[in-house]
Amino acid sequence: MSLNFPSEADLRGLPKWARVAFATRCARRLEQRLQAHPRASHDLREIVRWAISEAELSCEYGVSSEDLSDAAKLADAAHEMLQDLDDVMPAMTSAVCCWVAKAAQFPDRVAASAAYGASMAAQRYACRPSEVEADFLHLDQLCRDQQWTERSPVSASVFRPLKAANSQK
Repeated sequence: MSLNFPSEADLRGLPKWARVAFATRCARRLEQRLQAHPRASHDLREIVRWAISEAELSCEYGVSSEDLSDAAKLADAAHEMLQDLDDVMPAMTSAVCCWVAKAAQFPDRVAASAAYGASMAAQRYACRPSEVEADFLHLDQLCRDQQWTERSPVSASVFRPLKAANSQK
């Protein structure tokens, strides 16, 4: 499978909080890899963890969390500081966390493109494309089976636990 599934159009077919949940799942996959990265500082790891957690909390309740904007700003600042590194993994992870937090802030406008960017980054840096595809197909099936709407909240628990980072890619 090439690094292009699900497409942005596929993601637009999901309800908004499902799109954000999918993006958040992809960010969690990147976070796992970042935790073991030798050049990732404790502060960067905490910023990433916080941004993802705030996005997950937003999905869980179907509304943006109170601290989401601050988490997005910190992730964006981390990305700005890291984007000139030769090693792209920390910068990409912080960028994805910023996208995810912004998607949770503005799920109607940003979520599909953020989810697509997050899925591409996860496929490239964190896991096999088939794992991202399986996450999407699982979420898509839940949306149809449970008749989720644009207002339906989505818990991170709808996904299976992630495999340990050392068993991925």
